Amino acid sequence: MDGADYGVLAPAWAGTAAASLSSDTAFVQAMLDVEAAWVQVQADASLCGAEDAQAVHSVASVERYDLALLASRTPDGANALIPLLGMMRELLARDGAPQTASTALHRGATSQDIIDSALMLVLSKTMAQTLADLRSAADGLARLAQAHRTTVCIARSLTQHALPTTFGWKAASWLSALVDAEKQLDTASRQLRLQWGGAVGTLASLEQFLEGAGGTTASGQQLSSQLARVLGLHDPGTPWHTNRMPILQLGSALGAAIAALGTFGADVLTSSRPEIGELSEPREAGKGGSSAMPQKQNPVRSVLLRNAALSAPRAALHALHRCRHRGG
Repeated sequence: MDGADYGVLAPAWAGTAAASLSSDTAFVQAMLDVEAAWVQVQADASLCGAEDAQAVHSVASVERYDLALLASRTPDGANALIPLLGMMRELLARDGAPQTASTALHRGATSQDIIDSALMLVLSKTMAQTLADLRSAADGLARLAQAHRTTVCIARSLTQHALPTTFGWKAASWLSALVDAEKQLDTASRQLRLQWGGAVGTLASLEQFLEGAGGTTASGQQLSSQLARVLGLHDPGTPWHTNRMPILQLGSALGAAIAALGTFGADVLTSSRPEIGELSEPREAGKGGSSAMPQKQNPVRSVLLRNAALSAPRAALHALHRCRHRGG
């Protein structure tokens, strides 16, 4: 048993691209990417050698690590970065890397710098996929609204019959909410920011090192700005390790997207009930079947959408609570 989470108990995301992009493996790789990028920035500023950057790059591949062992060591430091650094330095020594590579690794940084920045990298890739999925869904709804602009159906208020409308208008309403959510998420995705401040957010240890280093006039702020460019993250100018608004804003944007999809799913669930029979999900082999009643076709996509919309806000609040109580 390898300890991996395949999503058996979380069918809404199991097997999806987003699940792969935000997995434990992806997160560990993101931490490795941040550490390797930081040593490269130092090498470019003549604070360490090119061979040091190459040595760290060579150990910055998640395939070289036993993630089950990493997870078992994580409680000892209360975060995964501390044991990961130890494992990286073990590999550097095993590879015969110069001692200066191990010294440059993580120089002036703290665990939260790496972890928060790595989370931003994971979010960057995951949100790019999510935005592509939302735009694909919006395109489908636009076609549906156009195709059924004159298809008459009943509008409902508090589940009761109200007045006639068209299915095209209902699909256009779903589309409008989805487009609004996509815009909000796109704006949030452009503000994914680097976290870099050292132990207490002042870059003090890095600045102290720079004062004694010859051959460079770069400041800690200039180096952190360069790191943001290398990683493709927004440079906020100041650390945000005690300000969790960036996480809350991202959670809000993601919550808006799942809320829009959840409304869509709930409407389809209601309209696909046999006594109403206005809508149905496409029939595909292996999807929507029953283990006991072979004649039954369940609206499984709509169930998953509705379930995700109900559970996601609670998960986001718990995640924010954990973020607020992490150390610097």
